[in-house]
Amino acid sequence: MTTSPLSATSGILDSPAMKFLAGCQGPCITIVVPPHHPGAQEGSRKALVHALVRTAGEQMHRGKLAGQAAELLAPLEEIAQESGVEAGGAGFAIFRSSEYTARYYLPATPGKSPVEKLVIADHFYLTPFVTDAFALHEFFVL
Repeated sequence: MTTSPLSATSGILDSPAMKFLAGCQGPCITIVVPPHHPGAQEGSRKALVHALVRTAGEQMHRGKLAGQAAELLAPLEEIAQESGVEAGGAGFAIFRSSEYTARYYLPATPGKSPVEKLVIADHFYLTPFVTDAFALHEFFVL
């Protein structure tokens, strides 16, 4: 089966995206990249994404997913090469399954910043994003 390198990129991880991702079949790779400010002490975000993809490859090659590793990781390497990864800005999450690849920007929540994370499972790692995705983002003042 062939997949496009990036099937979808949606601005912010919202409720429709969460519902779709929750229905995707595994194996699923989730990479969470925290917000970045250029010149900040934590270093290059591009290097962080490369390191997380490399770690995913190592974990997959040691387990039952060794045969699917190259197919699943290739689009992640392409995302790591994109110029937007190095720029500063909001954190984002990359979701990759055999049928779907996407990068969603995570909403900035005061006092709560996502931490770097790699999860390989039968489903996407969505739990930390549920509250922000389903929160009301529009309101009217009367």
